[in-house]
Amino acid sequence: MNIQRACVLYARKSTDCEDKQILSIPAQLSELRQFAERSCLEISSELTESYSAREPGRPVFSQLLTDIAAGKIERILSWKLDRLARNPVDGGTLIHCLGKGLLKEIVTPEGTYTGAGDSKFMLSVLFGAATKMTDDLSQGVRRGNRAICERGRIPGMAPLGYMKIRDLPGFRGAGKVVPDPARFELVRRVWQRVLAGDTVADVWRQATQKWALTVRGTRNLAIRPPSPAYFYAILSNRFYAGQVVHHGEVYQGEHQPMVTLAEFEEVQRLMHRVECALLKER
Repeated sequence: MNIQRACVLYARKSTDCEDKQILSIPAQLSELRQFAERSCLEISSELTESYSAREPGRPVFSQLLTDIAAGKIERILSWKLDRLARNPVDGGTLIHCLGKGLLKEIVTPEGTYTGAGDSKFMLSVLFGAATKMTDDLSQGVRRGNRAICERGRIPGMAPLGYMKIRDLPGFRGAGKVVPDPARFELVRRVWQRVLAGDTVADVWRQATQKWALTVRGTRNLAIRPPSPAYFYAILSNRFYAGQVVHHGEVYQGEHQPMVTLAEFEEVQRLMHRVECALLKER
Protein backbone atom coordinates (compact mmCIF):
# COMPACT_ATOMS: atom_id res chain seq x y z
CA MET A 1 0.00 0.00 0.00
CA ASN A 2 1.44 3.33 -1.06
CA ILE A 3 1.40 6.00 1.66
CA GLN A 4 0.59 9.52 0.52
CA ARG A 5 3.21 12.07 1.61
CA ALA A 6 1.93 15.60 2.19
CA CYS A 7 3.81 18.40 0.47
CA VAL A 8 3.57 22.06 -0.42
CA LEU A 9 4.03 22.87 -4.10
CA TYR A 10 6.15 25.94 -4.86
CA ALA A 11 6.32 27.37 -8.40
CA ARG A 12 8.21 30.51 -9.43
CA LYS A 13 8.84 32.45 -12.61
CA SER A 14 10.60 35.78 -12.96
CA THR A 15 11.32 38.20 -15.77
CA ASP A 16 15.09 37.75 -15.44
CA CYS A 17 16.92 36.67 -18.57
CA GLU A 18 17.97 33.37 -16.95
CA ASP A 19 14.28 32.43 -16.66
CA LYS A 20 13.50 32.66 -20.36
CA GLN A 21 13.78 28.90 -20.89
CA ILE A 22 11.92 27.95 -17.70
CA LEU A 23 8.35 26.68 -17.82
CA SER A 24 5.63 29.20 -17.08
CA ILE A 25 3.91 28.94 -13.70
CA PRO A 26 0.76 27.25 -15.13
CA ALA A 27 3.00 24.76 -16.95
CA GLN A 28 5.00 24.07 -13.76
CA LEU A 29 1.77 23.50 -11.82
CA SER A 30 0.42 21.12 -14.44
CA GLU A 31 3.63 19.07 -14.63
CA LEU A 32 4.05 18.92 -10.85
CA ARG A 33 0.45 17.85 -10.24
CA GLN A 34 0.96 14.92 -12.60
CA PHE A 35 4.33 14.12 -10.99
CA ALA A 36 2.76 14.23 -7.51
CA GLU A 37 0.05 11.78 -8.54
CA ARG A 38 2.63 9.35 -9.90
CA SER A 39 4.88 9.72 -6.84
CA CYS A 40 2.28 9.29 -4.08
CA LEU A 41 2.55 12.94 -3.04
CA GLU A 42 -0.48 14.75 -1.69
CA ILE A 43 -0.35 18.49 -2.43
CA SER A 44 -1.74 20.34 0.58
CA SER A 45 -1.30 23.82 -0.93
CA GLU A 46 0.17 25.50 -4.00
CA LEU A 47 2.37 28.57 -3.65
CA THR A 48 3.30 30.68 -6.65
CA GLU A 49 5.12 33.95 -7.21
CA SER A 50 6.66 35.95 -10.02
CA TYR A 51 9.82 37.22 -8.41
CA SER A 52 13.54 36.97 -9.02
CA ALA A 53 15.47 34.63 -6.71
CA ARG A 54 18.72 36.49 -7.29
CA GLU A 55 18.48 38.09 -3.84
CA PRO A 56 16.76 36.99 -0.60
CA GLY A 57 13.43 38.56 0.27
CA ARG A 58 10.79 36.95 -1.96
CA PRO A 59 7.49 37.44 -0.08
CA VAL A 60 5.92 34.03 -0.74
CA PHE A 61 9.18 32.14 -0.26
CA SER A 62 9.87 34.02 2.99
CA GLN A 63 6.46 32.94 4.30
CA LEU A 64 7.28 29.39 3.21
CA LEU A 65 10.42 29.46 5.37
CA THR A 66 8.44 30.87 8.31
CA ASP A 67 5.91 28.04 8.04
CA ILE A 68 8.72 25.46 7.87
CA ALA A 69 10.26 26.89 11.05
CA ALA A 70 6.83 26.74 12.72
CA GLY A 71 6.46 23.04 11.87
CA LYS A 72 3.62 23.60 9.40
CA ILE A 73 5.45 22.23 6.35
CA GLU A 74 7.60 19.13 6.16
CA ARG A 75 8.00 18.62 2.43
CA ILE A 76 8.42 20.93 -0.60
CA LEU A 77 7.69 20.00 -4.19
CA SER A 78 9.23 22.17 -6.90
CA TRP A 79 9.99 21.87 -10.61
CA LYS A 80 13.72 22.48 -10.17
CA LEU A 81 15.98 23.44 -7.29
CA ASP A 82 16.73 26.81 -8.88
CA ARG A 83 13.01 27.65 -8.56
CA LEU A 84 13.63 27.61 -4.80
CA ALA A 85 16.98 29.37 -4.57
CA ARG A 86 19.49 31.21 -6.73
CA ASN A 87 21.37 32.85 -3.87
CA PRO A 88 23.47 31.34 -1.05
CA VAL A 89 21.25 32.67 1.76
CA ASP A 90 18.03 30.97 0.64
CA GLY A 91 19.83 27.80 -0.41
CA GLY A 92 21.69 27.62 2.89
CA THR A 93 18.48 28.15 4.86
CA LEU A 94 16.79 25.21 3.14
CA ILE A 95 19.81 22.95 3.77
CA HIS A 96 19.83 24.06 7.41
CA CYS A 97 16.11 23.21 7.76
CA LEU A 98 16.76 19.74 6.34
CA GLY A 99 19.69 19.19 8.68
CA LYS A 100 17.67 20.21 11.74
CA GLY A 101 14.73 18.00 10.76
CA LEU A 102 12.40 20.96 10.29
CA LEU A 103 12.02 19.89 6.67
CA LYS A 104 11.89 16.21 5.74
CA GLU A 105 12.33 16.40 1.99
CA ILE A 106 12.74 18.66 -1.00
CA VAL A 107 11.26 16.84 -3.97
CA THR A 108 11.79 17.65 -7.66
CA PRO A 109 11.24 15.49 -10.75
CA GLU A 110 15.05 15.27 -10.92
CA GLY A 111 15.53 13.90 -7.40
CA THR A 112 14.61 13.89 -3.72
CA TYR A 113 16.84 15.53 -1.11
CA THR A 114 16.82 14.88 2.63
CA GLY A 115 18.80 15.82 5.72
CA ALA A 116 21.32 13.02 5.17
CA GLY A 117 24.94 14.11 4.83
CA ASP A 118 25.39 13.07 1.21
CA SER A 119 22.07 14.65 0.25
CA LYS A 120 22.95 17.96 1.92
CA PHE A 121 26.33 17.95 0.21
CA MET A 122 24.68 17.43 -3.17
CA LEU A 123 22.23 20.23 -2.44
CA SER A 124 25.05 22.60 -1.54
CA VAL A 125 26.72 21.83 -4.87
CA LEU A 126 23.52 22.26 -6.89
CA PHE A 127 22.45 25.46 -5.11
CA GLY A 128 26.00 26.75 -5.53
CA ALA A 129 25.86 25.99 -9.25
CA ALA A 130 22.58 27.93 -9.53
CA THR A 131 24.15 30.91 -7.75
CA LYS A 132 27.24 30.72 -9.97
CA MET A 133 25.10 30.70 -13.10
CA THR A 134 23.22 33.77 -11.86
CA ASP A 135 26.51 35.56 -11.16
CA ASP A 136 27.89 34.66 -14.59
CA LEU A 137 24.73 35.88 -16.31
CA SER A 138 24.83 39.12 -14.34
CA GLN A 139 28.45 39.74 -15.34
CA GLY A 140 27.59 38.97 -18.94
CA VAL A 141 24.74 41.48 -18.88
CA ARG A 142 27.03 44.15 -17.41
CA ARG A 143 29.67 43.52 -20.08
CA GLY A 144 27.01 43.61 -22.77
CA ASN A 145 25.55 46.88 -21.48
CA ARG A 146 29.00 48.45 -21.35
CA ALA A 147 29.66 47.38 -24.94
CA ILE A 148 26.34 48.93 -26.00
CA CYS A 149 27.23 52.22 -24.32
CA GLU A 150 30.69 52.25 -25.90
CA ARG A 151 28.94 52.18 -29.26
CA GLY A 152 27.03 55.29 -28.25
CA ARG A 153 23.76 53.48 -27.58
CA ILE A 154 21.69 52.73 -24.48
CA PRO A 155 20.61 49.29 -23.18
CA GLY A 156 17.25 50.46 -21.81
CA MET A 157 14.28 52.39 -23.11
CA ALA A 158 14.81 55.57 -25.08
CA PRO A 159 14.01 58.81 -23.20
CA LEU A 160 10.90 60.80 -24.04
CA GLY A 161 11.22 62.38 -27.47
CA TYR A 162 13.18 59.44 -28.86
CA MET A 163 12.41 55.88 -29.91
CA LYS A 164 14.39 52.78 -30.80
CA ILE A 165 14.55 51.01 -34.13
CA ARG A 166 16.11 47.57 -34.40
CA ASP A 167 18.79 47.93 -37.06
CA LEU A 168 20.96 44.91 -36.24
CA PRO A 169 19.82 41.26 -35.94
CA GLY A 170 20.36 39.61 -32.56
CA PHE A 171 20.77 42.85 -30.61
CA ARG A 172 17.43 43.09 -28.85
CA GLY A 173 17.32 46.14 -26.58
CA ALA A 174 20.35 47.74 -28.23
CA GLY A 175 18.57 49.29 -31.18
CA LYS A 176 19.45 52.60 -32.75
CA VAL A 177 17.90 55.62 -31.00
CA VAL A 178 16.17 58.02 -33.38
CA PRO A 179 13.86 61.03 -32.90
CA ASP A 180 10.25 60.16 -32.13
CA PRO A 181 8.35 62.02 -34.88
CA ALA A 182 5.35 62.57 -32.61
CA ARG A 183 7.28 63.93 -29.62
CA PHE A 184 10.80 65.09 -30.51
CA GLU A 185 9.89 68.70 -31.34
CA LEU A 186 7.53 68.96 -28.35
CA VAL A 187 10.27 67.90 -25.94
CA ARG A 188 12.74 70.23 -27.64
CA ARG A 189 10.20 73.03 -27.05
CA VAL A 190 10.31 72.16 -23.33
CA TRP A 191 14.05 72.81 -23.27
CA GLN A 192 13.64 76.03 -25.25
CA ARG A 193 10.96 77.41 -22.92
CA VAL A 194 13.06 76.66 -19.81
CA LEU A 195 16.08 78.29 -21.46
CA ALA A 196 13.89 81.32 -22.21
CA GLY A 197 13.16 81.72 -18.49
CA ASP A 198 9.88 79.87 -17.97
CA THR A 199 9.64 77.79 -14.81
CA VAL A 200 9.56 74.02 -15.10
CA ALA A 201 6.09 73.98 -13.52
CA ASP A 202 4.74 76.44 -16.11
CA VAL A 203 6.30 74.51 -18.99
CA TRP A 204 4.88 71.25 -17.64
CA ARG A 205 1.37 72.75 -17.57
CA GLN A 206 1.73 74.05 -21.12
CA ALA A 207 3.12 70.78 -22.42
CA THR A 208 0.46 68.56 -20.86
CA GLN A 209 -2.57 70.83 -21.20
CA LYS A 210 -1.92 72.74 -24.45
CA TRP A 211 0.65 70.75 -26.43
CA ALA A 212 -0.80 67.31 -25.51
CA LEU A 213 2.65 65.86 -24.81
CA THR A 214 2.39 62.22 -23.70
CA VAL A 215 4.71 59.39 -22.70
CA ARG A 216 4.85 56.47 -25.10
CA GLY A 217 2.87 53.43 -23.98
CA THR A 218 4.44 50.08 -23.10
CA ARG A 219 3.13 46.56 -22.59
CA ASN A 220 2.40 47.41 -18.94
CA LEU A 221 1.60 51.13 -19.07
CA ALA A 222 -0.80 53.06 -21.26
CA ILE A 223 -0.01 56.33 -23.03
CA ARG A 224 -0.16 59.06 -20.37
CA PRO A 225 0.86 62.67 -19.68
CA PRO A 226 4.30 63.03 -18.04
CA SER A 227 4.30 63.97 -14.36
CA PRO A 228 6.14 67.05 -13.00
CA ALA A 229 8.84 64.73 -11.59
CA TYR A 230 9.20 63.21 -15.06
CA PHE A 231 9.91 66.69 -16.42
CA TYR A 232 12.71 67.27 -13.92
CA ALA A 233 14.17 63.88 -14.89
CA ILE A 234 14.11 64.92 -18.57
CA LEU A 235 15.84 68.21 -17.86
CA SER A 236 18.53 66.47 -15.79
CA ASN A 237 19.34 63.80 -18.38
CA ARG A 238 22.58 64.34 -20.33
CA PHE A 239 21.23 62.07 -23.07
CA TYR A 240 19.43 65.09 -24.52
CA ALA A 241 22.83 66.77 -24.94
CA GLY A 242 24.20 63.83 -26.92
CA GLN A 243 25.83 61.86 -24.10
CA VAL A 244 25.18 58.42 -22.62
CA VAL A 245 25.75 57.97 -18.87
CA HIS A 246 25.94 54.43 -17.48
CA HIS A 247 27.16 53.54 -13.98
CA GLY A 248 28.96 56.86 -13.66
CA GLU A 249 30.76 56.55 -16.99
CA VAL A 250 30.02 59.08 -19.76
CA TYR A 251 30.04 57.99 -23.41
CA GLN A 252 29.49 59.98 -26.59
CA GLY A 253 26.11 59.04 -27.98
CA GLU A 254 25.48 58.33 -31.65
CA HIS A 255 21.93 59.78 -31.48
CA GLN A 256 20.83 63.26 -32.56
CA PRO A 257 21.15 65.68 -29.60
CA MET A 258 18.18 67.85 -28.68
CA VAL A 259 20.28 70.60 -27.03
CA THR A 260 23.96 71.52 -26.87
CA LEU A 261 26.09 70.77 -23.83
CA ALA A 262 26.19 74.49 -23.08
CA GLU A 263 22.40 74.67 -23.16
CA PHE A 264 22.16 71.61 -20.93
CA GLU A 265 24.47 73.17 -18.34
CA GLU A 266 22.49 76.41 -18.49
CA VAL A 267 19.27 74.56 -17.70
CA GLN A 268 20.98 72.90 -14.71
CA ARG A 269 22.04 76.34 -13.49
CA LEU A 270 18.53 77.75 -13.90
CA MET A 271 16.91 74.84 -12.06
CA HIS A 272 19.47 75.09 -9.26
CA ARG A 273 18.76 78.81 -8.91
CA VAL A 274 15.04 78.14 -8.58
CA GLU A 275 15.66 75.43 -5.97
CA CYS A 276 17.82 77.82 -3.92
CA ALA A 277 15.14 80.52 -4.10
CA LEU A 278 12.49 78.08 -2.87
CA LEU A 279 14.70 77.02 0.05
CA LYS A 280 15.20 80.64 1.10
CA GLU A 281 11.44 81.22 1.06
CA ARG A 282 11.00 78.33 3.47
